[in-house]
Amino acid sequence: MSNDFSPALQRLHDHAAFLKHLQSLPPSKYETHCDKHGRYSEADHHGLCVKCSAEDRAARKEQERQAQRIRWLRDSGIGKRYHDANFAQVKDSQVEVAQKLQDYQFTQNIMLIGKTGVGKTYLAMALVNSVIEQKTCQFVKFYKLAHIQIKKPELFDEVLNCEFLVIDEFGVAGSDYKDAVLFEIFDYRYENCLPTMMTSNFTAEELKASLSGPLTSRIKSNCVSMVLSGQDYR
Repeated sequence: MSNDFSPALQRLHDHAAFLKHLQSLPPSKYETHCDKHGRYSEADHHGLCVKCSAEDRAARKEQERQAQRIRWLRDSGIGKRYHDANFAQVKDSQVEVAQKLQDYQFTQNIMLIGKTGVGKTYLAMALVNSVIEQKTCQFVKFYKLAHIQIKKPELFDEVLNCEFLVIDEFGVAGSDYKDAVLFEIFDYRYENCLPTMMTSNFTAEELKASLSGPLTSRIKSNCVSMVLSGQDYR
């Protein structure tokens, strides 16, 4: 050490060297007691039980994962009511369709048909929840599509390009413009091999009668239909 250093600088230098030495040491090892895990002979650099430290890190990681998952769900347009939808909590009348959805490989479109209140949206959300951490998903109400196409171009782009799209309450288009919007969505997603799930209160015959031929062709291309029966659970 240079003689030009003042005593204060010397002390700072010595303290920094001491801290660096401490950081280079392995975790301290001694036998002590943890109220949760009993006696142990290892501790981390903070003097905490190694098992407690590992559990705390795992808990923080899980909290971060859940927070990220909620952000994904919110960004996907899924309401809070369905954030916890899952296949373990289905009604007896939903079990058969739930099993088919769990076996789904995301290579086809799905048309899920059933009366109001039988659980179509819940099952669709259970499917989204099962893959939200692996795939980009979007959930949109059928009647909002034309508005989104006009007023929210960025969201409409996500509708076109997300890896899995759910259109809820799919129904009668009602105008040439809405037909054109639907055709744009299904044609684009067909060309890019992107699967879409639809839920509808209408029968297959009613939908076919109300949609244009080209649109019906695009929707039915590589599409599997499922019928959900049961009582109104609302």
